[in-house]
Amino acid sequence: MKTRRNKTDLVATGYNHRSAPIDLREQLAVSDAANGVVIRRLLDVPGVHEAAVLSTCNRVEIYTVEDSGDNAGPGTATFLPELFGVEPAEALSHQYRLFGDDAVRHLFSVAAGLDSMILGEPQILGQVRAAYARAVEAGSAGTLIHAVFARALETGKRVRTETGLGSFPVSVPYAAVELARKTLGPLENRNAVLAGRGKMSELTARHLASLQVGRIIVAVRAAGTEAAFAAEIGAESVVLDADLKCLADADIFVCGTTSPDYLVYRKPLEQVMAARRGRPLVMVDISVPRNIDPAAGKVEGVHLFNVDDLEAVMAENRKAQADEARRATAIVDEETGRFAEWRESRHAVPAIVAFREHLERIRVGEVERVSASGQNLDESQRELLEHFSRSLVNKIGHGPTVRLKSAESEGEAREYRKVLNELFGLDPKA
Repeated sequence: MKTRRNKTDLVATGYNHRSAPIDLREQLAVSDAANGVVIRRLLDVPGVHEAAVLSTCNRVEIYTVEDSGDNAGPGTATFLPELFGVEPAEALSHQYRLFGDDAVRHLFSVAAGLDSMILGEPQILGQVRAAYARAVEAGSAGTLIHAVFARALETGKRVRTETGLGSFPVSVPYAAVELARKTLGPLENRNAVLAGRGKMSELTARHLASLQVGRIIVAVRAAGTEAAFAAEIGAESVVLDADLKCLADADIFVCGTTSPDYLVYRKPLEQVMAARRGRPLVMVDISVPRNIDPAAGKVEGVHLFNVDDLEAVMAENRKAQADEARRATAIVDEETGRFAEWRESRHAVPAIVAFREHLERIRVGEVERVSASGQNLDESQRELLEHFSRSLVNKIGHGPTVRLKSAESEGEAREYRKVLNELFGLDPKA
């Protein structure tokens, strides 16, 4: 007796800037270095067959192909909280968990920039591509993960090509600079210090330069690594040391590194600010996990913001983006529908196989009957008979096969399968 196998489904489990506060997101964040390890742990969860992990400053999401039948286990709902030692009840209250088409639509929306704090942000498509690449590298991408991530990337490209959603000058660095401008007023001749050597710092430097700031200084943790990057973006360079001397003359400090630890603490910042005699300092921490101790925001003269504080800045831009967002949403809906049709068409494969096998059994039986009837066929005649019979069977099977594959809905495909079963006596459970 064969054991009945569970059906499988795509599941998206996550926490983003709308569902969970930064305090929780930074506890559950998965670094690039740990991504492969987390994926391997995911594959050890009973009932999980495929997996990918997407972790950015605004979200941490796991995409899995899990058993969904009657005998399915608990799945991955508590996987991240348990992995990182977070209280499950607290984490689950901020979690979203999507299945099937809803999970597909969510991933497509993420890739399109529709689920970002900053609508249409350009970085997210590259982050989705990197998550897919890491899943492939870890060997956790099967048929469904391959298909859904490939289509998500195509959807993201369509949105950027066919709409103006990504044409607005908005990004996390842009919002950080806007926050500084709204706090300090005009930024001409102000001094800015940037911690980090990645794309975020480069974009921040560009926005600051466009507002004609006085000096831009790149501060990094290790001496000898800052000069080349600073030269690339037209900035000066210093080392970000524990006593924060680099902030003595700064008006703006934007921190965006991959460090899992705080780089700025309250006590040394108090000493720096005391020497500034009331001159304000805007600090924007766009890192997740955060790099600036939240207690630093209590120092007199310091205005500390984190990525969640950028929401208000982005609200103004969403009004201008509303029309483009609607067009992008229509593309996501269209692509989700197409993907659902593709998944439904896969249900036709067993019926096609059963039908073809039925025809092949008839063909082989008839060829054997003719061969055993005393006709004394020579080798060339047998080859001709084989060729003729195969060609005839292929022509008979072609029409029904095309119909099954091109069914516009699962209901239509189900009707075709029913007709095939009844006409040819096929086992509907095959």
